[in-house]
Amino acid sequence: TRSGVSTAVFSIDGSGSADTVLSLHSADSDGSIDSGMRIEAATGRSAFVSFGEGRDSYVLSNDGSDDTFKLQRSGVSTPVLSVDGRTSAETAVRVHSTASQSSKDTAVRIEGATGMNTRVVMSEGTDTYEFVNEGSSEKFFLRRNQRDVLEIDAARKVRRDTKLTLHTANDAGEHDTVLEVKAATGQEAKLELSQ
Repeated sequence: TRSGVSTAVFSIDGSGSADTVLSLHSADSDGSIDSGMRIEAATGRSAFVSFGEGRDSYVLSNDGSDDTFKLQRSGVSTPVLSVDGRTSAETAVRVHSTASQSSKDTAVRIEGATGMNTRVVMSEGTDTYEFVNEGSSEKFFLRRNQRDVLEIDAARKVRRDTKLTLHTANDAGEHDTVLEVKAATGQEAKLELSQ
């Protein structure tokens, strides 16, 4: 407890459904100040939080040895997820396979509620590209600055199996819209239509 404050700053409770719960409480009665937990390590060292269950554990760490934020799993040397600020990109986020030889793929899955959209947005200044799985229309889009560039309609609402549409991305319309197929030197470039 803290003098002059009726609420405990933190508490340890072993009576609930969990074995032990450590709670941090706000000492501010009117709620005008944020509450937080800070773990600071010496320069070049790691600050981490470990979540263990039996012999298995996951660790969230700010690894001072290589300036990388990591999510690691016990028994696996490669991080499951890493955020690296040292690369040529300003920030690089990587999802790693946790096994050198595995029959399982490595995937990033974004799941939205039924009928809602899921998006991957990449912005640079005022220019933005995004991949959109549009739940309401069951279509997939590549958009630039909120304008459709590529549209794939595989929903059963249309009278065909799959419809692919290439849209103009230029408001003024002074440029052509082109579908270009490029092959390596000496190889064929083909657009194949099969039935």
